[in-house]
Amino acid sequence: MDVNKIIEEYEKSKKLSFYEKFCNFCYQILKIKLSKEEIEKFEETNKFCNLRIYPAANVSASIFFLIFSLPIAIFISFFIPFSISFFLFIILSFISFLIYYYPFLLSKIIRNSAASEIMHSIIYMCISLKQVPNLERAIIFSASNLHGYVGNDFKRITARILLGEKSAKEGLLEICEKWYKEAREFSDALKLLISYSENPREELLEEAVRIVHEESFARMERYARGLKLPSTVLLGLGVILPLLTLVILPLFSTFFPQIFPFTLLIAIYNFFLPLILLGFVLTILSSRPMTTSYLLIENPFEIKIGKSKINIFIVLSLLSFFLFLPFFLDFLKKSKNYELCAIWFSSKFSELKKPSELSLSKNECIETLKNPSIFESIIPLIFLVFPFSFILLKIRGIILKREKIEKLEKEFGVILYQIGYYLKIGNTLEMSILKGTERYKKFEIKNFFEKILSNLRIYGSLEKAIFGEKGVIKDYPSSLIKSFFEVIVEIYRKGYIFAGEAMIKLSNFLTSLNKLQNKIEELISDVVNNLKFISSFLIPLITGTGVSLAIIILSLLNSVAIKSLEIPVSNETTSSIPMFSLPFFSINNAASIFSGYLVFCIGIYVIQIVSISSLLIVCLEKGFEKYYLIFSIIKNSLLSIFLYFITVLFSSFLIYPLISSILSFGP
Repeated sequence: MDVNKIIEEYEKSKKLSFYEKFCNFCYQILKIKLSKEEIEKFEETNKFCNLRIYPAANVSASIFFLIFSLPIAIFISFFIPFSISFFLFIILSFISFLIYYYPFLLSKIIRNSAASEIMHSIIYMCISLKQVPNLERAIIFSASNLHGYVGNDFKRITARILLGEKSAKEGLLEICEKWYKEAREFSDALKLLISYSENPREELLEEAVRIVHEESFARMERYARGLKLPSTVLLGLGVILPLLTLVILPLFSTFFPQIFPFTLLIAIYNFFLPLILLGFVLTILSSRPMTTSYLLIENPFEIKIGKSKINIFIVLSLLSFFLFLPFFLDFLKKSKNYELCAIWFSSKFSELKKPSELSLSKNECIETLKNPSIFESIIPLIFLVFPFSFILLKIRGIILKREKIEKLEKEFGVILYQIGYYLKIGNTLEMSILKGTERYKKFEIKNFFEKILSNLRIYGSLEKAIFGEKGVIKDYPSSLIKSFFEVIVEIYRKGYIFAGEAMIKLSNFLTSLNKLQNKIEELISDVVNNLKFISSFLIPLITGTGVSLAIIILSLLNSVAIKSLEIPVSNETTSSIPMFSLPFFSINNAASIFSGYLVFCIGIYVIQIVSISSLLIVCLEKGFEKYYLIFSIIKNSLLSIFLYFITVLFSSFLIYPLISSILSFGP
């Protein structure tokens, strides 16, 4: 492990971030008085997130930002349309809220991401202490094998120990204090390991593993019982709510266009609902215990061109933007023509009141008002997500490798025990591997150890066979397996018998880890399968159907409005049409609503909800597994947009002509 790099990163971490500087600056200008309990709450959250800001400085920064941004927004609103200024106020309010809520949001993210490391960190500490009961060595070993937020804590403590700022015991007690409320079992297990370093007794290591294992499983049982709620919320926000509102809101907007504009619909569907669901999902995930290992691979999204590196995400984002832009501009042009035609229609197509920007004739305007413009509304969405399909090909190999490693880790404990047993009774390493794996011919573990045997014959060294240039870790880049073999290789130098005893002990640790993971998977399997079905199929199909129904309603109302121009208006006529006599209804309001906005708005909503549900599903199954998450979001977004597109087109182009022909309002 590069100790100098840890110290260098620690020194860099002492510099305040922009958020910390901004909050502290605002606090000096605008100090908010809070109660003692509230101050303690803010201090606790800031300490847990390693944010070096004054208590309630985030409140001061939030208010300060709102005070100075709102007057500017009000001034700008005099020069821009109301719909744009409306969104401007929403965005500024959201940024202000985010400045305030950031420490609490960060604490949830840390808890969720760190859940997968808690069990591993105890295992790593036990492995090192079992070999040499030295606390400092165990902390450094854990820091070298942990790669998330808990790993950052161990790295920070390692740097402070090496710089002489703290002793190993003081540093570990600091981690215990930090995690006491969030994961008490983790804190208790670390204290047992401190006791072991002072008085090495085997039962202390076993008790530390047992505490984390049993408490994690007990927490998961409580957690699994409450997982029916996320399915219900996702079903409600993603399926039931769109189906109800997409039928009701077009009618409501027709009758009350000033009270409920369609800009408010966009704000609800593309802003408030996704934020509510995202906050709910992060809350659900914040207490999720996990046991997945870290994948040791280079960033697959970076391409080397000469000495510089280019991120594929940036390239694909630019490509997506340039493909999306021309179709989106065409969509805006169609929507503008629709709005101008609606304005002209409100004057009963009077040539004197025809908008100067409108180049369409009366018949062309009628066709524009009748046609829902579905294709032009969805095409920009397709080109918005389609370029990212290239990433699926890029990550596919990593996903397959991850699945192969998961199988290996599940089989690894049993095989390690058998190899350790044969080594302990005096067999050579090669013979022990052959005997230990002879009954696992069709398992991934067989390929793994065959690779080790092949490398042993070539290099004659276990260390080179595992960690060499063509070592087995290159093909199986698991942080868990790597850490186990680091210990095995070191002990193997002392002799076969010592290595055999170490393997048996390591297999017990790994078996405990696998048992916990299997129990967790069993508890959440039903909920995860339901969530997958809802996000992959129900959400795009139901929202597509709801949008189709709304388009049909709007198109029929437009047809009614256009046909009404042919009806001679008289007292007798208007009295025979009850709808005309309603004081709050004007038939011209129907034509003022562009259904393309609805298709585009809900399409964006589908992508947002499917992405958030993918986050929930992946984190429930794998923890915060970055590559699984990216793969799942892109794959599900492509599938959902395709299903949404097919559903809207099928429903609108088949059902609408049928209904309109029956009512004789078709074109």
